[in-house]
Amino acid sequence: MFIILKDMEDKRAFRVFTILHLPLYSFLLFSFVSQQILSFVIIDLFLILHSIVHFFFEKHPNNDFKNLYSRLMIYPMGFLGVLHLLGLIYL
Repeated sequence: MFIILKDMEDKRAFRVFTILHLPLYSFLLFSFVSQQILSFVIIDLFLILHSIVHFFFEKHPNNDFKNLYSRLMIYPMGFLGVLHLLGLIYL
């Protein structure tokens, strides 16, 4: 799926993919600790867009995130992002 990962061996690609998520996790942790409203909006938007991208690439032949486990992790997070963003806007 990802340009930089497509030619790598699966084990190495998994490690690189995981390492690329570390800055995101650091940002999430900082956001939760500092309680910055802008950080929550950015996280919500990321979760929403992430779910949308996975939805549109669902039928891509190289998409390995089509199993129940991946779907239970990705789509509910996008839904929760929508709910949380609506709560921030309307409450």
